[in-house]
Amino acid sequence: RATAGIFVVVASSSSKTSSSCLVLLRNAAARSDLARWSAPARGIYGAARARPQPPRKEVESRGARAERLREARVKHEVRLYKERAKNEVANESWVRDKEREHAAAYAHDLWAEDDDELYGTDGAIQDPEEEARRIEARRAAKAAAKAARAYYDAIPIEAQKTITVGIVGVPNAGKSQLTNTLAGSQVSAVSPKTNTTRIETLATITKRETQVILVDLPGVVGREHYRNGVHEKKVSSAWSAAADCDALVFIVDAHRQLSRPDPRVVRLIARARESLDAMKTEAEKLEGDGALRVPSFLALNKLDLFEPWERDRVKALARQLSKLHDFARVFPISAKRGKGTDALLRGLIEIAPTKPWAFDPTQVTDKTSIDQAIEVVRECVYQRLHKELPYNIVPIHDEWENRRDGSVKIEQYLVVDNVGVKQIVVGRRGSTIGQIGIRARVLLEKMWDKRVHLILNVRVRKKNNTVRGRLRPEEFEKY
Repeated sequence: RATAGIFVVVASSSSKTSSSCLVLLRNAAARSDLARWSAPARGIYGAARARPQPPRKEVESRGARAERLREARVKHEVRLYKERAKNEVANESWVRDKEREHAAAYAHDLWAEDDDELYGTDGAIQDPEEEARRIEARRAAKAAAKAARAYYDAIPIEAQKTITVGIVGVPNAGKSQLTNTLAGSQVSAVSPKTNTTRIETLATITKRETQVILVDLPGVVGREHYRNGVHEKKVSSAWSAAADCDALVFIVDAHRQLSRPDPRVVRLIARARESLDAMKTEAEKLEGDGALRVPSFLALNKLDLFEPWERDRVKALARQLSKLHDFARVFPISAKRGKGTDALLRGLIEIAPTKPWAFDPTQVTDKTSIDQAIEVVRECVYQRLHKELPYNIVPIHDEWENRRDGSVKIEQYLVVDNVGVKQIVVGRRGSTIGQIGIRARVLLEKMWDKRVHLILNVRVRKKNNTVRGRLRPEEFEKY
């Protein structure tokens, strides 16, 4: 009875018939009957059993599928936010200028050094094109800084010029954006929210024998707009710093002033002399009108928002504001796009008095790298969070580590007032704090031309207003 089934297997070449006959053989004869079969029959049966069967598909559970889809969605969102952050940073004027300088230095072979940084200890390339681009940019920056150092060292002290310029304006006029554009780096935090700048920030630009020191002042308003004592103290300190400057730049949001006139702008310019006189000491008042002789410039910002046929409206605004204050010159600019800022810088250099430099010529700001990192994180907090939340969050430095591969590891923690705010800052599955860290990391890498590992944590402020035994900084108090 088994022989007939075996002959069918031999005669048939289809897999379907072979499988059917194999089932027939398994059911018809027991394993003990195989000894009585012929050798060809035993070989055919063994080969049929040894035939590889298709692997069984494992059934994915609903929980595993949901977790896999969630991880894929998170990775996709992180990738999209990284691309968006890179595009936003790449559109900054100081980033474009920096890349052009690096390209020029690269073209003139100023970066020629050994290639050890591109390779690891084993001689293998650590990272592909992105790492090579960073290393080339860093070499170009080092070579340009070396050439600039040699040039500045050759300038005698007698030929050096220095001018301190205070940038004055109402909140959200573009003061910090102008400071970053002129300095060529991220010096001060920039955001659409009002009162982002809380303390004076210094930026330095050295062009040949002239050094320009920019003082980014907090937003200035009249007494009728003071919110409380802290706000009044901040505005008073801004006017006090402006009185010590060699020149002033009054910056006005021209687009907002023409679309929705801000009465604070008119009051600010009209009362500028009175405010400066109030900050002079008794000795300065006896010497004369020193504050009144400070040259002032008017910068009409956000010119890129106007159409070409609307430029006459900007000229009319310039004439209107010039009647309120004696401006030396008027500059239409776009601080974000970098248009007209070179002409403003040349105008400041022309009136610079002969004075030794106050800062190192290759220095961009008086802040340390830790302070710059804190300022960048604070800007990203203002960009991501809304309403009153950013004003109550304090970024504090925790740890800094320089790694052997040239990268840096920075740890900071954001101090919040209560657990509810902490949950908002962290976000669902850490999405909000992750977006803040991604944008801050992109900015820091553009500033320093090196890889940055940024770690952010969120902690709740203690009731005694301390963080690890340190008092909360006064400039971060609510107002």
